[in-house]
Amino acid sequence: SGLGLAYLSIGDLDKAEDAFRDSSDFFGLGIVLLAKGERHAAIASFKKSGNPTAKGMGYLLKGDIEKAKKYFSRKPDLIISGYFNFLIGNYDKASEIFIYSKDNKKLGQLYIKTGRYSEAYEKLSMVADYNNLGELFFKIKDFERAFEYFKKAENYKRAFDALMSEGDIDRAVDFAKDIIQKEVSYPDLQLALAEIYR
Repeated sequence: SGLGLAYLSIGDLDKAEDAFRDSSDFFGLGIVLLAKGERHAAIASFKKSGNPTAKGMGYLLKGDIEKAKKYFSRKPDLIISGYFNFLIGNYDKASEIFIYSKDNKKLGQLYIKTGRYSEAYEKLSMVADYNNLGELFFKIKDFERAFEYFKKAENYKRAFDALMSEGDIDRAVDFAKDIIQKEVSYPDLQLALAEIYR
């Protein structure tokens, strides 16, 4: 389910679970259940899926990545498995999978999470992932560069957050007003601006 994957990618496991259940996507449901620590329910869901990738997940859970790779019939299945390991904190396994699948965006996100900032910058720059580059600079408290990358990504709320974190309230307010005046529908930014005036 595309909706389930979208919720999974932002870490909303409850909504991802609902979306996978509603679409009878037992493979996706199994991943979410594993991420929630419900191992037995996940294995049952994988069995229902009839997907050969489910067998690969079994090997992956046992730590046998080489055997798992043989069962992943498509690159997206492998990427989902890598993301699952990322979600549950198995960073070494996730890294190995992301390197194998050449997923520089996910590898960059993993490097941010594990504090490998220069490697994160290299990988995210390769794919021009401005939003995650913004997150990288926000994490290391370089708020000006974070602002610039968030602005390029058109993530105006996070750009506003970067200015606020830098302590530049006047500039943040001017920025928000400018975006809102351009008739850009951005309710999160409008709410953030309203909080300042409250």
